[in-house]
Amino acid sequence: MFNALPASIYALAALAPSAVPIRVNYDAPGSCPNQDAFYEAVRARTDRVRKAQGDEPRVDVNVRVTRGDRNFHGEMRQVVNQSETAARSVDGETCKDVVEALSLTVALSLDPEAHAPTPPEETPPAKEPSTPAVAATATPTAAPPVSVVNAAPLELRLGVSVLGTVVDTSAFSSGGALSVMLLREADANTSSAVQLSLLFASTGLPTSPDDHRTRFGALALDACPFRYRSGSFEIGPCALAAVGFLELTGRRLVEPLTVNRAWWSAGVDLQLSWRLGGGFLFDGALAGTVPLARHRYYTNSADQVVAETPVISPLVRAGLGYRF
Repeated sequence: MFNALPASIYALAALAPSAVPIRVNYDAPGSCPNQDAFYEAVRARTDRVRKAQGDEPRVDVNVRVTRGDRNFHGEMRQVVNQSETAARSVDGETCKDVVEALSLTVALSLDPEAHAPTPPEETPPAKEPSTPAVAATATPTAAPPVSVVNAAPLELRLGVSVLGTVVDTSAFSSGGALSVMLLREADANTSSAVQLSLLFASTGLPTSPDDHRTRFGALALDACPFRYRSGSFEIGPCALAAVGFLELTGRRLVEPLTVNRAWWSAGVDLQLSWRLGGGFLFDGALAGTVPLARHRYYTNSADQVVAETPVISPLVRAGLGYRF
């Protein structure tokens, strides 16, 4: 594998049987191991080398590593008394592989018994002091794992809106609503909510009939098991129940009376929301309920009906809300 070394190298080794003085001249890219690392790699393979001191007789080890397109190329020459050996060449995928191979070449050229690097001796672990045996020991039981459940985020919304509804067949009633909603997010796009609203509406002017006036008030509960959100837009169907009062007062009569009746209704509600920014949002709803108790209102006799409870009472709301 190797050409014959100059006789001067063997003579130098004979003169210094303990260690051959060498001086490394090293040239390699910055990403490669440095000159000290190369010397230590040679020293790890043989004990018969040491760094030359001053101008004492020595072996000069010239190492040059270059980077190619796909790999690294290394060359090593040795010089003793101005006599140079032939170049030893090594190619490898990494610079570290080339340097390791060249260090083995140098070690073998100076010491035929050079070996692979000796791994550091492992220090045996210190023995723990023995403890006296205990007749009976209690085995600690591991605590059961504690599962942490992240609570779904809750959102509180307050809103005010205008509304329009039909609570008797004679006219359209308008008014307003105050609402509070508690919304629970299931994920980024779905949620569920409950909403409690205070409703008030009246026929008023200019829509009040000539012969009576209607006033309506109720407490409404919406249960919305599924709401879907896409961007700033939300929509969700809800079940709606309302309980309140319906009041009719006669007008332009000799003896006008006021009649109060309980209002009970149930139905469905489609809610819409649009987030405006800064916590504000636009709220809208379209509902249809069925009155659970129906009444007729007349003037002097049962055949003079002025109004009655509708079969289906529509309700529409639109307003602004704020979410916390």
